[in-house]
Amino acid sequence: MKRLLLMLALLLPLNARAADPPTLVPLTRWALVVGANDGGGDRTRLRFAGADAQAFADVMTGLGGIDRSRAVILREPTVGAVRAGIADLGRRLSAAPGAGRVEVLFYYSGHSDEQGLLLAGERLPYPELRAAIEALPAQVRIAIVDSCASGAMIRAKGGQHRPAFLVDSANAVRGTAVLASASADEAAQESDRVGASFFSHALVTGLRGAADVSGDDRVTLNEAYQFAFAETLGRTQHSALGPQHANYDIQLVGQGDVVLTDLSTVSARMFLDERIQGRLYVRDAAGNLVAELRKPAGRAVQLGLAPGAYEVLVDDGTEKRLGRLTLRDDAPTWLRPEQLAVVTPEVARARGDVEPAAPAGAPPAADEDFGVSVVPGLSSDGEGSRRFSLGVLGAAPKRIDVLGMSTLFNVVDGPTYGLLGSGLFNVTTGRGEGFRGAGVFDHIGGDFVGVQWSGVSNTAMGDVTGAQGAGVFNLVGGELRGVQGSGALNVAHAFTGAQLGVINVGGDGTGAQVGVINVGGSITGAQVGVINVARKVEGASVGLVPVVAEGRHHLTVHGGEVVHAAAAYKIGASRTHALFGVGTRFTGEERLVPFLGFGVHNPIGNGFLDVDLLSHALLEDVGQRTDGPPTLHTLRLVYGWRFAPHFAVFAGPTWNTLLAKPENGIPDLGFTPTLSNGDADLRVLQWPGAVLGVEI
Repeated sequence: MKRLLLMLALLLPLNARAADPPTLVPLTRWALVVGANDGGGDRTRLRFAGADAQAFADVMTGLGGIDRSRAVILREPTVGAVRAGIADLGRRLSAAPGAGRVEVLFYYSGHSDEQGLLLAGERLPYPELRAAIEALPAQVRIAIVDSCASGAMIRAKGGQHRPAFLVDSANAVRGTAVLASASADEAAQESDRVGASFFSHALVTGLRGAADVSGDDRVTLNEAYQFAFAETLGRTQHSALGPQHANYDIQLVGQGDVVLTDLSTVSARMFLDERIQGRLYVRDAAGNLVAELRKPAGRAVQLGLAPGAYEVLVDDGTEKRLGRLTLRDDAPTWLRPEQLAVVTPEVARARGDVEPAAPAGAPPAADEDFGVSVVPGLSSDGEGSRRFSLGVLGAAPKRIDVLGMSTLFNVVDGPTYGLLGSGLFNVTTGRGEGFRGAGVFDHIGGDFVGVQWSGVSNTAMGDVTGAQGAGVFNLVGGELRGVQGSGALNVAHAFTGAQLGVINVGGDGTGAQVGVINVGGSITGAQVGVINVARKVEGASVGLVPVVAEGRHHLTVHGGEVVHAAAAYKIGASRTHALFGVGTRFTGEERLVPFLGFGVHNPIGNGFLDVDLLSHALLEDVGQRTDGPPTLHTLRLVYGWRFAPHFAVFAGPTWNTLLAKPENGIPDLGFTPTLSNGDADLRVLQWPGAVLGVEI
């Protein structure tokens, strides 16, 4: 019956929205978040109540529109401290400006019984708690209680469930809603595996976007409850304490919607392709489980997470597959089935005599410890897997766990862990870990962690964490987290670290590309080379030809005491640029002055401060160039003021150095240089000057 009412609550507002869209009003949210592991007496101390509280506060301040100054977290408080916290929240609400709409969230994770919350041996009765929450001066009050027998708080009210008319902008809805993690006679359960309570873990995952079944980038109160209910029941139905049923009491009336989180406000989002299905486990770079959900096929799911590296394990009931990706600000990232690689389950021994089915992650035990191969077809390695495998002409086991050596080649139909080396080539169809070396080439069909080295080329079709070194060519089919170094070409789908080679080709990257030619997508860091090509560079593009599609493109016109008029094209990244231009002189015989330059850009408010180095060739006539013309090198410090988005005026001092061969003549500068030295082969003239120009 509860689910039927909630489904009606989701459908009814659609007609109201179509007939009379609500008027948006300013919304202010406040939160009081309580986490208490200590229930007092002989009760077992909880482990994750504080972590639950912090996780809920993080998701609501990140995605729920709650400013951190309006979110109060109480850790291990007494009953008196909770009472004082609610009273202080009431005073702050009363003193706050009256314009707009106010919503309050109360969250508790800890011990309780059928009568109330238990904190350090004291009890806060449910009726008192609910009355205090309902007395807060706000249009909507939401209480979320994750504790044993928390459903008794709903029963204590004695009210009757009403359908919740929860739609779009929460303009007209008023009242109180209570979500409880367990029924009045059930225990709320926490898990060492997830590092949280089952209910809070599911609720936070849902608020990050997994509960957004409507696909509108927002998670409503109904959606969050439905997701947390299903996930909590699914994860506890076979536990020793029995199934845990979340419960609710929604006493909200009116027209409008309580949207708890808005995913459109988060900068980094993970999109799970609609073709992916099964139970998903999302872990951050530290290995913490940040989200867990069962994803059906046919619907894409998004999760709002902090920028950084993540691993996603997908278990569809038949096999486990692992994918790795890096989330960046303002760059939604998709995880698709082709990015997932099958992982081999590890063997774990239970505390007893039973060998359980093993979770994914580490290498399985080898079938035999030692194998020898003379030539292919005359091998003890052909079918099994080995800890140690030695070959004269080749070795071909199904897996190597510690050492594989051969004079010519190693072919492994599966993963390798440890050291693998040969005089000619190594081929592994699965995942690899450790150190690999080959005289010609090394190939890995899956992910790799460690060092891959060969005389000619390395290829890894999955992600690589570590280093690749080759005389000619390196290829990473997934993401590189480390260093690629080769004498000719490096290729990576994406990278975090460095690519060092003659030609570097990468997708989006964080770090550096250093070579003669660098090609990338969105680069956070630097490109250093002769020719740099990128879609976007947040940092420096240092090169003779830096091409940045979404970078800075300007036309400049300037003049100084030697080059009287010049026009240049400026192209660059956020912090560096190159200039290509031509100028002229109104006096002397040098009429054509082509130049190129490089500069560093420093934005300052509506202006900028640039340091540029320009090199000019002083040619006598248009189309006529003498052997070794005088060259003018100008270091300038210019400040520009941007009067409009596409118009700026700049000026500043310069220091000029003229290099000329006496036999070709010294240009008539029209003034006497400050410094002059040199010999019969080369004269060096130096003087200070100034430049004035405009930038479009």
